[in-house]
Amino acid sequence: MARGRPGSRTGSANVCPGLTVGVFSLLVTFAAFAQDKQPEQGCVPESFPAPGSCQVGPPVHTAGYTGGLLVMPYVGLVTPIGSTSDFFGTGFRIGILLGTHLWRNLSINVEPTVDILNPKGVASGFADATFDFAFSPLLHLPIANIDLVLGPKIGYFDETLIYTINGNDYNESFTGFLLGVNAGVVVGIGDIAIGGLFSYAGRYYFSPCQVIDQGENRCTYVSGAFHSVSFSGVILF
Repeated sequence: MARGRPGSRTGSANVCPGLTVGVFSLLVTFAAFAQDKQPEQGCVPESFPAPGSCQVGPPVHTAGYTGGLLVMPYVGLVTPIGSTSDFFGTGFRIGILLGTHLWRNLSINVEPTVDILNPKGVASGFADATFDFAFSPLLHLPIANIDLVLGPKIGYFDETLIYTINGNDYNESFTGFLLGVNAGVVVGIGDIAIGGLFSYAGRYYFSPCQVIDQGENRCTYVSGAFHSVSFSGVILF
C-alpha cells in the first residue's frame, strides 16, 4: 500500500526549538525568583518577648502533590490537526508524567504516552499507535488550592501502522523526534489534585525509510511531520 500520509504531513504548525528553550528559560527564571521571595519559616515574636526569645508558630500542613515525587497519570482524547486529519479522526490517549520537584514551583519529569488514532476507512484492520517518550519539565504556579502547570516537552516517538489490503497484511513503522507543550490546571483535594491537561505535539520523521512487513522488508523514503492536540483528565499525586 502506498501510504502517502507521511509526505502529506508537512508543517501545518512549525515549532521552533529555540523559541521553546527560550520560553522555558524565562519560566525557570521566574520560578527561581518566586522561590527566593518565599518567606522564611521561623519564630514569631511574642507580645512581650524576653530579650533574644521568640515563639515557634504551629506547623503548617503541606499537600503531598506540592513537593517531593511527582506522579500524574492521565487519560483523554487526541485529535490530529493539519493534513493528518484527512486520514485520521479523534482517538484515545493514555500516559503519565513521572518526576520530582526541584522546589515548589518547578518539577522535572519524563512522560511516556500512547496515542491510538482512528483511521477514516482506508483499509480493513487498520490501526495506528504512536508511543512517545519525552522530557517534560513543568512550572507550577499556585493560586490558593489551584495549581497552574505549564512546560515544554522534547523527545522521541515510534509509530506503528497495521492494515490489510487484498488479503495481505502490512506492518509499517516510523520513528522521529517530537516537540510540544503541556498546559493545565489542577485543584487540590487533600493530598492529591485533579484537573485537566492540554497538550500539543509536533512529530518530525527522521527514519530514512518506512519498513513494510509482508514476508519481506521493503524500504521507501519517509519525510514530513504530523501535529496533534489533546485534552486529558489528570490526577496529581
